[in-house]
Amino acid sequence: MTGNNLWISIGVAVLFHGVLWWCMPNNGYTTDLNCWDWWRDTIYQYGFAHCYQYATIEYPPVFIYLLGLWRWLIFDFSQPLYEQRYLYKYIPWCFSLAGAVWLPFYLQHKRINPVKSLLLLGCVGLWYNFFAWGQIDVIHTLFITLAVCCAAGNKPTASALFFLLALNTKVQTVVFVPPFLMLWATIVKGNTGVWVKTLLAAAALQLLLLLPFLISKATLKVYLAYATSVDRYDYVSFFAFNLWYWFFANPYTESDTLLWNFLSLKQWGLLLLFANMAVLLTAFGVFLFNHKASLTESNRQYLAHVFLLFALVGIAFFYFPTQMHERYLHPAVAFLGMFAILERQYGLFAFISLAYLVNLEAVLHFTPLPYWHYLPALVSGMVLCSYVYGVYLFYHIALSPAPLSVNLLPQTERP
Repeated sequence: MTGNNLWISIGVAVLFHGVLWWCMPNNGYTTDLNCWDWWRDTIYQYGFAHCYQYATIEYPPVFIYLLGLWRWLIFDFSQPLYEQRYLYKYIPWCFSLAGAVWLPFYLQHKRINPVKSLLLLGCVGLWYNFFAWGQIDVIHTLFITLAVCCAAGNKPTASALFFLLALNTKVQTVVFVPPFLMLWATIVKGNTGVWVKTLLAAAALQLLLLLPFLISKATLKVYLAYATSVDRYDYVSFFAFNLWYWFFANPYTESDTLLWNFLSLKQWGLLLLFANMAVLLTAFGVFLFNHKASLTESNRQYLAHVFLLFALVGIAFFYFPTQMHERYLHPAVAFLGMFAILERQYGLFAFISLAYLVNLEAVLHFTPLPYWHYLPALVSGMVLCSYVYGVYLFYHIALSPAPLSVNLLPQTERP
């Protein structure tokens, strides 16, 4: 029966993505699609290795590699390129399909019903992000998810490589460095050989990603894509319905350089982020110390706790700092989906999924549904409630004196 569930899950995932392929709209978020056009044309005109020198490219190299590959494989330059803009959306579509096919195999390996993987397909915001908007958050989210799974499975080198790919896809991945360091330290412990192997593999991958730009002497331009991503738009909020909508009617029109009690709003946001991360990482450290004897890759509660940690870090990153985009909640939603599958906390996942979808739709207006964009404070409250409840669950697990079972998988889900 488990084998049937596996292939049913994969079949439904493939069919679902086939429908998305067939129905893919040609429009999206105009500003982003204009950037894709500019960067694609620059690659075509000056060559891939020189694209950072002749265009203001704001993304790290992985997406630029994919964009260059797509320009070569997919686009028909004999036809009007504007009419082919929907083709960009098939880049994240491929990664969404890959994740939807991989997850049932992963769940079956963990002795969890593969049908539960379909829960993530039911989260509209996760595929709305590329289907309607045309963005690529699914790519770095998949890389981070794979990195988490490898770390929880005692594979630090593979975990570091997937994380490095995520970091070279979207700059905001950097917020997950602290929890990953804790995970890797737990796995590797004092094994210097494993640390050296992991660092060498990561350095080799990074060198490979930068090699064309090193040859063309454009490495500084690639670095600027990272460095200038901060403070490029010094708005209190860049349409992320977060904390700042409780204090400003329209944070998008306010600069985060405004002072309050001797600090700028940007500094206050970072302080709140760091304080929340310190609280979360401290609790996770206590959890690791108290249950180090039972932290095995087959332990369902350990896996769930790791995904909940990453989800809460993602929500804190979205909610407290200034300059946040609405899409920055994407990884947290996916991680809460994994937590829901492992711990059956479906309500929390549904609540944050709805908040994310409403925030996206309030900005894009893809559907004719009215009034959503008038409720930023409500969406902000939904995210805050999800975060507070998530922190409660996190501490409840972390500080529980009860030892973890070696295997928490229910008998009915074992093959």
